[in-house]
Amino acid sequence: MPRRHLRLVRADTAGATAPDARPTVHLVVPPRPPEELLRLALAGADAMVIDLVGPEQGASPDVAAARAGARALLRSGRRGRRPEVWLRVPPAGTDACAETLALSAGLGVGLVVADARTVDDVEWVAARAPRAALMPVVESSAGLASSTSIARHPSVHRLALSPLAQPPAATGPVLSPAEARQWQLAIVALAAEAAGLPGPVDAPYGLHGRPAPGSGVDARVQDAATARAAGFTGHCVSDPDHVRAVRALLETREP
Repeated sequence: MPRRHLRLVRADTAGATAPDARPTVHLVVPPRPPEELLRLALAGADAMVIDLVGPEQGASPDVAAARAGARALLRSGRRGRRPEVWLRVPPAGTDACAETLALSAGLGVGLVVADARTVDDVEWVAARAPRAALMPVVESSAGLASSTSIARHPSVHRLALSPLAQPPAATGPVLSPAEARQWQLAIVALAAEAAGLPGPVDAPYGLHGRPAPGSGVDARVQDAATARAAGFTGHCVSDPDHVRAVRALLETREP
């Protein structure tokens, strides 16, 4: 199946489409009132990811707030200067995902699909959100194994990598945690390149809106440097104060 030329639709432009951008810094936030999301957007991230995944990969109870916040972001600022808006939805095939997709329909935003394990997961979401650009998140051994076929699905706009809940057992006795991360980064970056996608997006401590241990700006910049060396061109942060430092690193030319 030929790949569609995917563009994120702005809800406020009567069907017009936005430039096919390649955001570098993604600010991940939980659902917030519109005025708070607009304030966070001033941090200068290229993309805002509103996390609609609740505890245990269930649906967030705040979908209505997320809809209002996403609409406010889409209508904010000058055209071409506002951030891309994405919603992170629960894993495919679950009631939580179906519920979230139904409640977020018509917004014209991209969908970050949690824990995509096979191309069938991507197809399941695409069938229920046929106009949406998808960013599947690889966060399992199954997802790593299927990353090439996932990347080739025509609805996939970009890949993302989050920490594997259970790293492949075969790597445990052989690779250190840092070496295992390098290996995972390489697999996802190669899958994206083979499918003609832009460099993937790295979420080193998970796609969520809560700061992680050791989440200082120096750690985020080092994470971004490691991912960039592997071919990643996007990075997630959960602290708006980290946006500019990570952007500076990602936009610096390699020596």
